[in-house]
Amino acid sequence: MKFKFPFNRNELFFAAVYFVQAAVGISALAQFLFTRNELGLDFMQLGVLAALPTISWSIKPIYGFLTDLVPIGGYRRRPYLHIAPLITIFSWLYIWQFADSFVSFAIPLMIAGIGMGFTDVICDGLVVQTSDDENAGRYQAICWGSLTVGAIITGFFSGFLLGREILGIRDMFLLTAMMPVITFILSFFVKERRISDKSELKVHQAISPTYIYTAVIALAVTILLLWPRPGSNPALMSFGVIGIWFVWFATYFKHLMDIKVIGKSIFAAAIFIFLWRFTPSFGAPWSDYFLNQVGIDRETYGYFGVVSQIGWLIGAILFAKWLDKYNIKKVLFWTIIIASVLGMTQLTLTTPEVANVIGSNPIIKYVGALVALPVFIFAQGTNAWAYLMTYDGIVYLNFFLDFFLGIMYMLSFLPLLKFVALSTPRNLEGTNFAVFASIMNFGLVFGSVSGGYIYEKIQLGIALGPIALNGLQITVWLGALTSLLALLALPFVKTEHMPHSK
Repeated sequence: MKFKFPFNRNELFFAAVYFVQAAVGISALAQFLFTRNELGLDFMQLGVLAALPTISWSIKPIYGFLTDLVPIGGYRRRPYLHIAPLITIFSWLYIWQFADSFVSFAIPLMIAGIGMGFTDVICDGLVVQTSDDENAGRYQAICWGSLTVGAIITGFFSGFLLGREILGIRDMFLLTAMMPVITFILSFFVKERRISDKSELKVHQAISPTYIYTAVIALAVTILLLWPRPGSNPALMSFGVIGIWFVWFATYFKHLMDIKVIGKSIFAAAIFIFLWRFTPSFGAPWSDYFLNQVGIDRETYGYFGVVSQIGWLIGAILFAKWLDKYNIKKVLFWTIIIASVLGMTQLTLTTPEVANVIGSNPIIKYVGALVALPVFIFAQGTNAWAYLMTYDGIVYLNFFLDFFLGIMYMLSFLPLLKFVALSTPRNLEGTNFAVFASIMNFGLVFGSVSGGYIYEKIQLGIALGPIALNGLQITVWLGALTSLLALLALPFVKTEHMPHSK
């Protein structure tokens, strides 16, 4: 029998792109330790850093426009597939060698995001180009399966390599720079037909060069705003950046409506998506709490993310086997409600004494240990269970909550992706899916920057009569309540006549 490799060239490239998207997260813990503990950045600045890569992903239509408008050597995709990973590689190499301030870290970080976002858009374009009824499902399975595997592996090693001092913080940035080398090498094996007929270069009216030029200007202004000056206000600088991109994106969205590429029903869907994703993000404060206040070691902290991603995988399976059969609007409603309520359980983590008591409950302790056991078997071998039993209750409680919140995240995220796909007008899937993806990312930008700003103001807590709340407790309340804002737009969303509904 002849051995047949299970993936063709393009499928292998699709898998690599999505794997690398997750794999660059291997330095997430190192980034926090470097920016917070070594550079001493405040939470407002950390929120900006979290938002910058997302801004790069929020202008995804621009990358699609460029590959349509400016083919190189008769090819629309392949040359850019060679260039985009190099942008990410050299940006991380710069961070590895030269980053020593907010600006010298922020600007290359945003450029690295541009390289990753560009690669993703081109990959998605190739997926659409080569998809048919027989392989469309296979391609999506390959893409999202690779992303999840990449997230689990890199989440594990993010804490493992630092916690055991196998690599230092800057070494992790070098390792991150090596990840896009995978897609760079495989890009030379991608098959693409060369354009021979100039009529194929006809530009769709939605692709207006004006928006490319203005996006370049917006990027330049972003860099100028972020550049430190005596007496500059980081909050105003950050919200100025957000405002610039909001104006650009709103103008482009109006352009699409004017030329009837999208209609009012799609606009309502876009508002819902933005509100669903606009939840103030407090990742940096929680990292600071666990690492610098509670004293969780780096390796264990990295495993928290791995357990959450295992929850993602199980959530994806549950959705495919169960929730995918139900009305999408009802699924969106109930998953948002349940995720918000479940998010409130994180209040138990905000006081170590309370968390240790709850986490020592036999049910919480052993369920938390069991969901983390696969990770610890890989790290500790036959001593995994004995090692797991040495922790304080707060660790078991966090494993428990991360696992089930991970499941709920995927159960609410996958219906959203399905909703976006069904809402996208036919024959314009590539451009308009990028538009929706940009709206989702823009919501994340608002959430990240606002989260950093809010926490900077409330980290000492507030007192409301006899009730006193510390900063982390306020963040839990804000996260839960703001996630419900999307329900205000849900009644205006029409799902009965979506372009891709049967």
